[in-house]
Amino acid sequence: MTANSLFSQQRSSTSWTVGILALTVQVFYSATSDWEDFTGKFDVRLVNDTAANVTFQVIGDTGPRSLQGKSDVTLQGLRAPVTVTFEREDGGQLIVTPQTASSEPGSLEVRFKEATDAAQGRSAMRIERNGSVFLN
Repeated sequence: MTANSLFSQQRSSTSWTVGILALTVQVFYSATSDWEDFTGKFDVRLVNDTAANVTFQVIGDTGPRSLQGKSDVTLQGLRAPVTVTFEREDGGQLIVTPQTASSEPGSLEVRFKEATDAAQGRSAMRIERNGSVFLN
C-alpha cells in the first residue's frame, strides 16, 4: 500500500491521558493498514500564534531553527518515529495543540499559543509509527 492511499483513509480521533500528556491523535491511522510496518513520509506544519519567536528542532534531522511570532513553517518528509523540541525564545511557556490537517492528507498541524501557567507548558512532541502523538 502506498503512503498516499494510507493517508487518504485517515481517521481523526483524540484521547487525553493525565500525567505526561499522552495525547493520542490518530493522525494517520487507517482501518485497512498495519501502522507497525508503515515507513512513509509525512509533513508537520508548525503554526506560531504567539508574538514571541519559537526555537524548534527535529532531533536527529535538523539543528535548532527559529520560527518568528505569528508565522508558520512546514517540516516536510518526516518519518516516524520522530521527536520535535520547541521553546519560546523569551522563556515563556507554550500550549501545544496538534491536530490533523484536514486540507492536506498525511499532514499534522501543530499550533503554539502562549501559556500563562507553567503546568500547561510543553517543550517536546513525539510522533510514533502508530500515529500517536505524545507531548511533554
